[in-house]
Amino acid sequence: MKKILHVVTSLDNCGTEKYLINLLKGTYKTYENHILVYNNINRWEKELNEMNIKVHCISYANNNLLRMKEIYRIIKKEKIDIVYSYTYYNSAYVMIAAFLANVKKRITHSHRSSVDRKINPIKKKICKFIISILSTDCLACNNIAGKSLFLKFKKFITINNGINLEKYKFDNKKRWELRKKYNIDENEIVLGTVGRLDNNKNQKFIIDVVSYIKKKNSKIKLIIIGDGENKEKLMKQASKLKIKDSVIFTGNIKNVNELYNIMDLFILTSFHEGLPFVLIEAQANGLKCVVSDSVDKQSNISETLIFLSLEDGINIWGDKINDIDYKRDDNIKKIIDKGYSIDSTIKKIIDIYMK
Repeated sequence: MKKILHVVTSLDNCGTEKYLINLLKGTYKTYENHILVYNNINRWEKELNEMNIKVHCISYANNNLLRMKEIYRIIKKEKIDIVYSYTYYNSAYVMIAAFLANVKKRITHSHRSSVDRKINPIKKKICKFIISILSTDCLACNNIAGKSLFLKFKKFITINNGINLEKYKFDNKKRWELRKKYNIDENEIVLGTVGRLDNNKNQKFIIDVVSYIKKKNSKIKLIIIGDGENKEKLMKQASKLKIKDSVIFTGNIKNVNELYNIMDLFILTSFHEGLPFVLIEAQANGLKCVVSDSVDKQSNISETLIFLSLEDGINIWGDKINDIDYKRDDNIKKIIDKGYSIDSTIKKIIDIYMK
Protein backbone atom coordinates (compact mmCIF):
# COMPACT_ATOMS: atom_id res chain seq x y z
CA MET A 1 0.00 0.00 0.00
CA LYS A 2 1.49 3.33 -1.10
CA LYS A 3 1.96 6.01 1.55
CA ILE A 4 0.93 9.59 0.74
CA LEU A 5 1.80 12.71 2.72
CA HIS A 6 -0.64 15.60 2.19
CA VAL A 7 0.80 18.96 3.28
CA VAL A 8 -1.66 21.73 4.18
CA THR A 9 -1.51 25.02 6.06
CA SER A 10 -4.49 24.19 8.27
CA LEU A 11 -7.41 21.80 8.65
CA ASP A 12 -10.09 24.46 8.75
CA ASN A 13 -13.47 24.24 7.00
CA CYS A 14 -12.41 25.98 3.76
CA GLY A 15 -12.27 24.96 0.11
CA THR A 16 -8.84 23.31 0.04
CA GLU A 17 -9.60 21.32 3.17
CA LYS A 18 -12.97 20.22 1.77
CA TYR A 19 -11.21 19.00 -1.36
CA LEU A 20 -8.69 17.08 0.75
CA ILE A 21 -11.34 15.45 2.96
CA ASN A 22 -13.39 14.42 -0.10
CA LEU A 23 -10.26 12.93 -1.67
CA LEU A 24 -9.32 11.05 1.50
CA LYS A 25 -12.82 9.60 1.88
CA GLY A 26 -12.50 8.13 -1.60
CA THR A 27 -8.96 6.77 -1.25
CA TYR A 28 -8.26 5.88 2.40
CA LYS A 29 -9.00 2.18 1.85
CA THR A 30 -6.54 2.00 -1.05
CA TYR A 31 -3.70 4.24 0.20
CA GLU A 32 -2.13 4.98 3.57
CA ASN A 33 -2.69 8.72 3.90
CA HIS A 34 -0.82 11.05 6.26
CA ILE A 35 -1.43 14.77 6.77
CA LEU A 36 1.18 17.33 7.71
CA VAL A 37 -0.34 20.60 8.93
CA TYR A 38 1.31 23.90 9.91
CA ASN A 39 -0.98 24.81 12.82
CA ASN A 40 -3.23 23.22 15.42
CA ILE A 41 -6.56 24.01 13.74
CA ASN A 42 -8.33 20.72 13.04
CA ARG A 43 -12.06 20.86 12.38
CA TRP A 44 -11.97 17.39 10.78
CA GLU A 45 -10.62 15.37 13.70
CA LYS A 46 -13.64 13.04 13.90
CA GLU A 47 -13.61 12.24 10.16
CA LEU A 48 -9.83 11.73 10.08
CA ASN A 49 -9.92 9.44 13.11
CA GLU A 50 -12.65 7.35 11.46
CA MET A 51 -10.38 6.92 8.43
CA ASN A 52 -7.39 6.17 10.68
CA ILE A 53 -5.36 8.98 9.13
CA LYS A 54 -2.33 10.18 11.05
CA VAL A 55 -1.90 13.96 11.41
CA HIS A 56 1.57 15.44 11.91
CA CYS A 57 1.51 19.00 13.26
CA ILE A 58 4.54 21.29 12.88
CA SER A 59 4.81 25.04 13.22
CA TYR A 60 8.21 26.79 13.55
CA ALA A 61 6.34 30.00 12.66
CA ASN A 62 7.96 31.26 9.45
CA ASN A 63 11.25 29.39 9.80
CA ASN A 64 11.13 27.52 6.51
CA LEU A 65 14.51 25.84 7.02
CA LEU A 66 13.29 24.13 10.20
CA ARG A 67 10.04 23.22 8.45
CA MET A 68 11.95 21.59 5.59
CA LYS A 69 14.02 19.58 8.06
CA GLU A 70 10.87 18.39 9.84
CA ILE A 71 9.12 17.51 6.57
CA TYR A 72 12.23 15.59 5.49
CA ARG A 73 12.30 13.77 8.84
CA ILE A 74 8.62 12.74 8.62
CA ILE A 75 9.00 11.56 5.02
CA LYS A 76 11.92 9.35 6.01
CA LYS A 77 10.35 8.09 9.24
CA GLU A 78 7.00 7.17 7.62
CA LYS A 79 8.62 5.92 4.38
CA ILE A 80 6.41 8.17 2.24
CA ASP A 81 6.00 7.33 -1.47
CA ILE A 82 4.07 10.41 -2.65
CA VAL A 83 4.16 13.99 -1.34
CA TYR A 84 1.14 16.15 -2.20
CA SER A 85 1.37 19.85 -1.28
CA TYR A 86 -1.50 22.36 -1.12
CA THR A 87 0.48 25.24 0.43
CA TYR A 88 0.82 27.55 -2.61
CA TYR A 89 4.20 29.40 -2.57
CA ASN A 90 5.28 27.38 0.48
CA SER A 91 5.05 24.30 -1.70
CA ALA A 92 8.58 25.23 -2.80
CA TYR A 93 9.95 24.19 0.60
CA VAL A 94 7.84 21.03 0.58
CA MET A 95 9.16 20.08 -2.85
CA ILE A 96 12.78 20.67 -1.78
CA ALA A 97 12.32 18.40 1.26
CA ALA A 98 10.60 15.72 -0.84
CA PHE A 99 13.29 15.89 -3.55
CA LEU A 100 16.11 15.58 -0.99
CA ALA A 101 14.26 12.65 0.61
CA ASN A 102 14.24 10.95 -2.81
CA VAL A 103 10.42 10.90 -3.17
CA LYS A 104 9.70 10.03 -6.79
CA LYS A 105 6.15 11.45 -7.01
CA ARG A 106 5.95 15.11 -5.91
CA ILE A 107 2.61 16.87 -6.48
CA THR A 108 1.82 20.57 -6.08
CA HIS A 109 -1.82 21.66 -6.27
CA SER A 110 -2.83 25.31 -6.70
CA HIS A 111 -6.21 26.15 -5.19
CA ARG A 112 -5.77 29.92 -5.36
CA SER A 113 -6.42 32.40 -8.16
CA SER A 114 -5.11 35.63 -6.60
CA VAL A 115 -1.49 36.51 -5.92
CA ASP A 116 -0.53 37.47 -2.36
CA ARG A 117 0.78 41.02 -2.67
CA LYS A 118 2.41 40.87 0.78
CA ILE A 119 5.08 38.43 -0.41
CA ASN A 120 8.33 39.82 -1.81
CA PRO A 121 8.14 39.61 -5.65
CA ILE A 122 11.65 38.12 -5.85
CA LYS A 123 10.67 35.43 -3.36
CA LYS A 124 7.56 34.70 -5.44
CA LYS A 125 9.63 34.13 -8.57
CA ILE A 126 12.08 31.89 -6.76
CA CYS A 127 9.28 29.82 -5.20
CA LYS A 128 7.46 29.47 -8.54
CA PHE A 129 10.70 28.38 -10.20
CA ILE A 130 11.45 25.77 -7.53
CA ILE A 131 7.88 24.44 -7.64
CA SER A 132 7.89 24.23 -11.43
CA ILE A 133 11.28 22.48 -11.51
CA LEU A 134 10.87 20.04 -8.64
CA SER A 135 7.18 19.07 -8.89
CA THR A 136 6.68 15.94 -10.96
CA ASP A 137 2.96 16.80 -11.28
CA CYS A 138 1.36 20.26 -11.19
CA LEU A 139 -2.39 20.48 -10.56
CA ALA A 140 -4.81 23.41 -10.38
CA CYS A 141 -8.51 23.89 -9.65
CA ASN A 142 -8.79 26.05 -12.80
CA ASN A 143 -6.65 27.80 -15.42
CA ILE A 144 -6.28 31.00 -13.40
CA ALA A 145 -5.04 29.10 -10.35
CA GLY A 146 -2.54 27.18 -12.49
CA LYS A 147 -1.15 30.25 -14.25
CA SER A 148 -0.83 32.10 -10.94
CA LEU A 149 1.60 29.52 -9.47
CA PHE A 150 3.36 27.57 -12.23
CA LEU A 151 5.79 29.00 -14.78
CA LYS A 152 4.84 28.93 -18.47
CA PHE A 153 7.16 26.04 -19.37
CA LYS A 154 5.46 23.74 -16.82
CA LYS A 155 2.24 22.05 -17.91
CA PHE A 156 -0.44 21.65 -15.30
CA ILE A 157 -3.56 19.51 -15.13
CA THR A 158 -6.92 21.01 -14.16
CA ILE A 159 -8.60 19.01 -11.40
CA ASN A 160 -12.22 19.99 -10.81
CA ASN A 161 -13.40 20.56 -7.26
CA GLY A 162 -15.62 17.51 -7.26
CA ILE A 163 -18.31 17.13 -4.60
CA ASN A 164 -20.54 14.35 -3.30
CA LEU A 165 -23.65 15.27 -5.30
CA GLU A 166 -25.98 13.05 -3.29
CA LYS A 167 -25.07 15.02 -0.17
CA TYR A 168 -26.12 18.34 -1.73
CA LYS A 169 -29.36 17.37 -3.48
CA PHE A 170 -32.37 19.43 -2.44
CA ASP A 171 -34.30 17.92 0.48
CA ASN A 172 -37.72 19.48 1.01
CA LYS A 173 -38.27 17.72 4.35
CA LYS A 174 -34.96 19.04 5.68
CA ARG A 175 -35.85 22.51 4.39
CA TRP A 176 -38.88 22.82 6.64
CA GLU A 177 -37.21 21.16 9.61
CA LEU A 178 -34.35 23.65 9.52
CA ARG A 179 -36.57 26.64 8.77
CA LYS A 180 -38.47 25.82 11.93
CA LYS A 181 -35.21 25.54 13.88
CA TYR A 182 -34.03 28.97 12.68
CA ASN A 183 -37.46 30.62 13.09
CA ILE A 184 -37.97 31.22 9.38
CA ASP A 185 -41.59 31.47 8.22
CA GLU A 186 -42.87 29.48 5.26
CA ASN A 187 -43.44 32.61 3.14
CA GLU A 188 -40.08 34.27 3.87
CA ILE A 189 -37.41 34.47 1.16
CA VAL A 190 -33.97 33.47 2.43
CA LEU A 191 -30.79 34.74 0.82
CA GLY A 192 -27.69 32.80 1.83
CA THR A 193 -23.92 32.97 1.67
CA VAL A 194 -21.14 30.67 2.89
CA GLY A 195 -17.54 31.60 3.61
CA ARG A 196 -14.99 33.00 5.98
CA LEU A 197 -16.10 36.34 7.43
CA ASP A 198 -13.28 38.51 6.10
CA ASN A 199 -12.73 41.53 3.89
CA ASN A 200 -12.29 39.56 0.67
CA LYS A 201 -15.59 37.68 1.03
CA ASN A 202 -17.24 41.10 1.44
CA GLN A 203 -20.31 40.06 3.47
CA LYS A 204 -20.69 43.75 4.40
CA PHE A 205 -21.98 44.39 0.88
CA ILE A 206 -24.59 41.62 1.21
CA ILE A 207 -25.94 43.11 4.45
CA ASP A 208 -26.24 46.51 2.75
CA VAL A 209 -28.11 44.88 -0.14
CA VAL A 210 -30.51 43.11 2.24
CA SER A 211 -31.16 46.41 4.03
CA TYR A 212 -32.07 47.95 0.68
CA ILE A 213 -34.36 45.04 -0.30
CA LYS A 214 -36.11 45.10 3.10
CA LYS A 215 -37.54 48.52 2.23
CA LYS A 216 -39.38 46.88 -0.67
CA ASN A 217 -39.89 43.35 0.64
CA SER A 218 -40.19 42.80 4.38
CA LYS A 219 -40.20 39.02 3.90
CA ILE A 220 -36.47 38.87 3.12
CA LYS A 221 -33.99 37.17 5.48
CA LEU A 222 -30.26 36.54 5.21
CA ILE A 223 -28.32 33.55 6.54
CA ILE A 224 -24.54 33.92 6.81
CA ILE A 225 -22.68 30.64 7.31
CA GLY A 226 -19.10 30.81 8.50
CA ASP A 227 -16.87 32.57 11.00
CA GLY A 228 -13.96 34.98 10.96
CA GLU A 229 -12.44 38.23 12.14
CA ASN A 230 -15.27 40.39 10.76
CA LYS A 231 -18.13 38.66 12.57
CA GLU A 232 -18.56 41.30 15.28
CA LYS A 233 -18.38 44.15 12.74
CA LEU A 234 -21.01 42.49 10.58
CA MET A 235 -23.34 41.93 13.53
CA LYS A 236 -22.97 45.59 14.53
CA GLN A 237 -23.67 46.63 10.93
CA ALA A 238 -26.92 44.60 10.89
CA SER A 239 -27.96 46.22 14.19
CA LYS A 240 -27.15 49.72 12.94
CA LEU A 241 -29.24 49.14 9.81
CA LYS A 242 -32.08 47.83 12.02
CA ILE A 243 -32.19 44.44 10.29
CA LYS A 244 -30.64 42.46 13.15
CA ASP A 245 -33.68 40.16 13.37
CA SER A 246 -33.45 39.43 9.64
CA VAL A 247 -29.79 38.29 9.61
CA ILE A 248 -28.85 34.84 10.94
CA PHE A 249 -25.19 34.15 11.81
CA THR A 250 -24.60 30.40 12.17
CA GLY A 251 -20.86 30.42 12.83
CA ASN A 252 -18.80 27.43 11.68
CA ILE A 253 -21.05 24.41 11.26
CA LYS A 254 -20.55 20.92 9.85
CA ASN A 255 -23.98 20.54 8.18
CA VAL A 256 -23.56 23.29 5.57
CA ASN A 257 -24.90 20.88 2.95
CA GLU A 258 -28.23 20.76 4.81
CA LEU A 259 -28.52 24.52 5.19
CA TYR A 260 -28.54 25.10 1.44
CA ASN A 261 -32.07 23.67 1.64
CA ILE A 262 -33.18 26.65 3.75
CA MET A 263 -32.12 29.13 1.06
CA ASP A 264 -34.00 30.49 -1.93
CA LEU A 265 -31.00 32.26 -3.48
CA PHE A 266 -27.23 32.04 -3.03
CA ILE A 267 -25.06 35.16 -3.06
CA LEU A 268 -21.27 35.54 -3.34
CA THR A 269 -19.78 39.04 -3.28
CA SER A 270 -16.03 38.32 -3.08
CA PHE A 271 -13.49 40.80 -4.40
CA HIS A 272 -11.29 37.93 -5.60
CA GLU A 273 -12.35 34.32 -6.10
CA GLY A 274 -11.36 31.33 -8.20
CA LEU A 275 -13.79 28.46 -8.53
CA PRO A 276 -15.20 28.09 -5.01
CA PHE A 277 -16.70 24.89 -3.66
CA VAL A 278 -19.68 26.79 -2.29
CA LEU A 279 -20.87 27.72 -5.77
CA ILE A 280 -20.70 24.11 -6.95
CA GLU A 281 -22.56 23.03 -3.82
CA ALA A 282 -25.24 25.70 -4.21
CA GLN A 283 -25.82 24.76 -7.86
CA ALA A 284 -26.02 21.06 -6.90
CA ASN A 285 -28.82 22.05 -4.51
CA GLY A 286 -30.58 23.74 -7.44
CA LEU A 287 -30.20 27.31 -6.18
CA LYS A 288 -30.03 30.35 -8.41
CA CYS A 289 -26.81 32.26 -7.65
CA VAL A 290 -25.94 35.95 -7.90
CA VAL A 291 -22.18 36.45 -7.78
CA SER A 292 -19.62 39.19 -8.29
CA ASP A 293 -17.98 39.25 -11.69
CA SER A 294 -14.56 38.74 -10.07
CA VAL A 295 -15.52 35.07 -9.65
CA ASP A 296 -14.17 32.73 -12.33
CA LYS A 297 -16.82 32.32 -15.07
CA GLN A 298 -15.94 28.61 -15.19
CA SER A 299 -18.02 28.33 -12.01
CA ASN A 300 -21.19 28.77 -14.10
CA ILE A 301 -21.67 25.00 -14.39
CA SER A 302 -25.47 25.14 -14.46
CA GLU A 303 -25.46 28.10 -16.87
CA THR A 304 -27.87 29.90 -14.52
CA LEU A 305 -25.43 32.09 -12.56
CA ILE A 306 -26.00 35.84 -12.67
CA PHE A 307 -22.79 37.90 -12.60
CA LEU A 308 -22.87 41.49 -11.37
CA SER A 309 -20.09 44.00 -10.78
CA LEU A 310 -19.62 45.24 -7.24
CA GLU A 311 -19.27 48.67 -8.83
CA ASP A 312 -22.92 48.42 -9.93
CA GLY A 313 -23.79 49.27 -6.36
CA ILE A 314 -26.31 48.17 -3.76
CA ASN A 315 -29.45 49.35 -5.62
CA ILE A 316 -28.77 47.39 -8.82
CA TRP A 317 -27.89 44.26 -6.85
CA GLY A 318 -30.98 44.67 -4.67
CA ASP A 319 -33.35 45.22 -7.61
CA LYS A 320 -31.93 42.26 -9.51
CA ILE A 321 -32.22 39.93 -6.50
CA ASN A 322 -35.74 41.14 -5.76
CA ASP A 323 -36.89 40.34 -9.32
CA ILE A 324 -35.41 36.84 -9.57
CA ASP A 325 -37.53 33.72 -10.00
CA TYR A 326 -36.38 31.70 -6.99
CA LYS A 327 -37.58 28.37 -8.37
CA ARG A 328 -34.91 25.67 -8.06
CA ASP A 329 -33.29 23.99 -11.08
CA ASP A 330 -32.22 20.36 -11.45
CA ASN A 331 -28.51 20.82 -12.20
CA ILE A 332 -27.17 17.39 -11.24
CA LYS A 333 -26.76 16.03 -14.79
CA LYS A 334 -24.93 19.20 -15.93
CA ILE A 335 -22.57 18.98 -12.95
CA ILE A 336 -21.80 15.32 -13.68
CA ASP A 337 -21.34 15.97 -17.40
CA LYS A 338 -18.84 18.77 -16.68
CA GLY A 339 -16.81 16.54 -14.35
CA TYR A 340 -17.63 18.04 -10.95
CA SER A 341 -18.68 14.86 -9.17
CA ILE A 342 -16.27 13.57 -6.52
CA ASP A 343 -16.07 10.21 -8.32
CA SER A 344 -14.66 11.90 -11.42
CA THR A 345 -12.14 13.89 -9.37
CA ILE A 346 -10.92 10.84 -7.43
CA LYS A 347 -10.45 8.83 -10.63
CA LYS A 348 -8.20 11.58 -12.05
CA ILE A 349 -6.11 11.74 -8.87
CA ILE A 350 -5.67 7.97 -8.70
CA ASP A 351 -4.51 8.02 -12.34
CA ILE A 352 -1.89 10.62 -11.33
CA TYR A 353 -0.79 8.52 -8.34
CA MET A 354 -0.36 5.50 -10.59
CA LYS A 355 1.34 7.29 -13.49
